[in-house]
Amino acid sequence: MAGTDAVDGDGGATQERRGTSGLIDRVRASAREVAERHALPICAAGTVLLLLAIFYYPVATVFRESVVVDGRATLSVFWAVLADPFYFGELARVLTGTPPSVVLDSLLSGDPRLGVVGFTAYQAALSSVASVALGLPAAYLLSRYEFPGRRTLRSLTILPFVLPSIMVAVGFVATFGQNGTLNTVLRSASDRSTCSFRWRPSSSPTRSTTRRWSRG
Repeated sequence: MAGTDAVDGDGGATQERRGTSGLIDRVRASAREVAERHALPICAAGTVLLLLAIFYYPVATVFRESVVVDGRATLSVFWAVLADPFYFGELARVLTGTPPSVVLDSLLSGDPRLGVVGFTAYQAALSSVASVALGLPAAYLLSRYEFPGRRTLRSLTILPFVLPSIMVAVGFVATFGQNGTLNTVLRSASDRSTCSFRWRPSSSPTRSTTRRWSRG
């Protein structure tokens, strides 16, 4: 009888432990389900609050200060920027009443004033054309022909994408900046007192076009 009682006691303890373990498992499963159900909304709410705090609120503050002057809503700040030759060069004269034909003649002259925005657009257009002119032939060679160093050259085209943006910017400023290597050489070979050249990397059209041609 003593042995039977001991066996029954061990069986009861085992069942009790199993019941406790099952309860713990159910609690864990329920907690995991609740966490998974609410994790996405909580993360989304946190992301929205973070963006509001560090991005949207500062941008909204700057925008409000640009359209509200002395407590009144106005677009005079934007109009002043658009009509400032420093930003838009000869085109700003159109907003001040100058006939468009006169402005067009000034733009077609030998040395027109482009302003900051116009000069940026002009340089970006030239850089884009030069990048495509260099990138497409390079992509064709890398995708259609086998030669020593081909894989190395293809790997180098990804550098602008994997390097930190600040490193790419510093590298291009050091090479193509106002006091960079290229402009130093151009100034030494030119009679002009100033010479500026800006470049856009051609690795983007080279890499994307190479992949498309390689698949073909």
